[in-house]
Amino acid sequence: MTGRRSAPVAVVLALAGAAALLAAACQRDVGGGFLVPFSPPGEPVSEDEFEVLGIRFSRPPEVAELTVDHERRPVLLTTPTGWTWRGRLPAEPRLAVGVHPLPEALARSRGFSARIALRHEGERQVLETLAVEPSDRRSWHDLAVDLGPWAGEPVTLELSATFAGLGGEDDERTVAWGPVSLSGGRARGDRRPNVVLIVVDSLRADRLGVYGAERWTSPEIDRRLAARGALLEDAYAQAPWGIPSAISYLTGRRPGELVRGGVGELAIPEDVPTLPERLRAAGYRTGAFVANPTLHGGIGFARGFDTFYVAPAEGALALHGDSVNRRALPWLAAHGGRPYFLYLHYLDPHDPYDNPEIVDGRSPFLPDYEGPVRGDMVHGLYAGGVELADPEADVDHLRALYDSEVHYVDGLVGELLETFGRDDFRHALIVLTSNHGEELYDHGGWKHGHTLYNEQIRVPLIFRWDGRIPEGRRLAGSVRLVDLAPTVLAVAEAEIPGDLDGIDLMPALAGIETLPRQPATAEHLAFGPLRAAAVLDDWKLILFNAAEPFTPADALEEATWPVDRDRLARVELYDLARDPGEQVNLAEAAPARVEQLEPVIHGQLDAELPGLRVMLDEVDPGRRLAGRIVFERPPEAWLPYFLAEGDSVELAGGELTFDLVADRIQKGLRVLGDTGGLASIELSLDGGAVPTRRVLVGRGDPYRGGPIAAERLVSSDWPFRVSVPVSPVLRLWRPPPAAEERMRSADVPAGAAEETRRRLRALEPVR
Repeated sequence: MTGRRSAPVAVVLALAGAAALLAAACQRDVGGGFLVPFSPPGEPVSEDEFEVLGIRFSRPPEVAELTVDHERRPVLLTTPTGWTWRGRLPAEPRLAVGVHPLPEALARSRGFSARIALRHEGERQVLETLAVEPSDRRSWHDLAVDLGPWAGEPVTLELSATFAGLGGEDDERTVAWGPVSLSGGRARGDRRPNVVLIVVDSLRADRLGVYGAERWTSPEIDRRLAARGALLEDAYAQAPWGIPSAISYLTGRRPGELVRGGVGELAIPEDVPTLPERLRAAGYRTGAFVANPTLHGGIGFARGFDTFYVAPAEGALALHGDSVNRRALPWLAAHGGRPYFLYLHYLDPHDPYDNPEIVDGRSPFLPDYEGPVRGDMVHGLYAGGVELADPEADVDHLRALYDSEVHYVDGLVGELLETFGRDDFRHALIVLTSNHGEELYDHGGWKHGHTLYNEQIRVPLIFRWDGRIPEGRRLAGSVRLVDLAPTVLAVAEAEIPGDLDGIDLMPALAGIETLPRQPATAEHLAFGPLRAAAVLDDWKLILFNAAEPFTPADALEEATWPVDRDRLARVELYDLARDPGEQVNLAEAAPARVEQLEPVIHGQLDAELPGLRVMLDEVDPGRRLAGRIVFERPPEAWLPYFLAEGDSVELAGGELTFDLVADRIQKGLRVLGDTGGLASIELSLDGGAVPTRRVLVGRGDPYRGGPIAAERLVSSDWPFRVSVPVSPVLRLWRPPPAAEERMRSADVPAGAAEETRRRLRALEPVR
């Protein structure tokens, strides 16, 4: 199968000198084979060692990066006369060759051809040929050759090319080879597993059969992965949409601590190493094939990947998951004998709900639907431009179309895993998950990115590693996508940095230890007032900063904001064991559960939000705390922090006054800008004066009246964790200056933000 649309060729060459070639071109002894080029760092390879490996060039090649059809590969540039390898073939020898003529040379010629020949016992045999017309510049050309008949025999392999009608071709490096691999088994002495991370975009857990789906949506995932490995029943994304969620699982860090600014200003900070960067430093080859165009190289997602493909913004929605497999399967064929990390990101079942299995807009799961709604109308429903004439029937139809999308991508996962043999599964950790889920009118909305209900943040998480992870295991207890990075680093025997937020899940997956009890957190990290959630022991708390000022910036925000404003409560608590659909808000009925989960959210947000915190503390619900704070310098502004109706705050110059009614959650406000210290604080509780000692500043020091120096206000941690001998009514603190500067600053390369916004717009097909 092929994608519907082929993007134009884009070529970017980054030529290096001979030193780079010697350092990066070859991977040594791999069961008698070779791989070129090979970019992870290692001991330098000299020209003499090319001879030892049996590789000879008619003219020294150059190392380059070549991007064709949005897929960047490391390559060796040679003259058309090519190169040879002489040696004894390993057992079960496999030859995989990627090749592409440089477009400038191809345009000057009447055509290009490449040949793979073999010499054995004095006879030469052409094994494979490739012909390329001058107009054909669309994609890489990948060849696979079965060398089984010569297994164990001494042979010479010849790789060469010809440009028809091109003079002086032997003097120009006009042919890009990469990768070229001869393999016949695992790298000798290297027991580390290959790692395959499969991310299925917008896949909610409950639409897979193994997670309880009513329809037969996922036979391949169920039998090839879940039945042969371990399933995490309660896995959560750290954000309900693509970019921040991908940041979390590719760094092992909570995205709210790394990203700043609006939707278009999100990026992996340059000083935060990614999982592929860490694995490449540990000697892994790395490749990524990403169908979601928003995860582009300009905001850090290409870092650490030797081979990187991301779909173009234009036409991405017309492509399907087969375009990912078409690129990834040749990469696997070329890299199967050495430790590798492969990241596959399918865009299905992201809307529009359409794929080759859907005929005339009807799902095979609900073929008798007779209404006018199509799968490409989902964004229109989300954006307020489409209304349903028959909501019950139309919603059922759209859910069936979504399930067909799940079934379609399940088949592609099966096609991928079909290429693995028994030994491959013993030497590979395979992980399947999603970046987030998808709302199907569960709470009155569509798509994703706005709420933190389970349909948007509960994701599948399945691991298979034959011989290491027992078959058919189901593990209950909350886990997070930030746990993926430390888990992969552990199995790769790479260093796990102490600043990662996730934990290594392998001891629990292998049955050596129980799954640690830990809360999962999530934030919406999109436009509109803040939303944050915490899950622990089948209880879930969601807080909505409803009082945060917000003015919609465009038509999409104008359409979606009223939906969110009307359906989200300031405090929501759900018993997921009894109410998995999150329909009964127990915030009033179970205050002890709110009190248990609330510190998880506040402690997380304290690491992310700049400004001086002014927070109510041990004030009984219903009582009124009023106050006046005078700052050394006037603040820039103030922002509410989960305030409610009936609360009032005013800022006039350097004087802040407030009148707040305590309720069942902690609340207050943030004061922005360099205020310096405080000149004075005055409080009253229900009209009566409050002793100064009941005001705590910084890490928990009692206020003793008078001015407070700026440094006394600093706390490097959420101070509510520190026990104090008094019963405070108000706490004031701010993060250290360096931390607060990081909280305010977005780390986005020039031009990348606009590119992100352009790519996001490409995923908004209003119908």
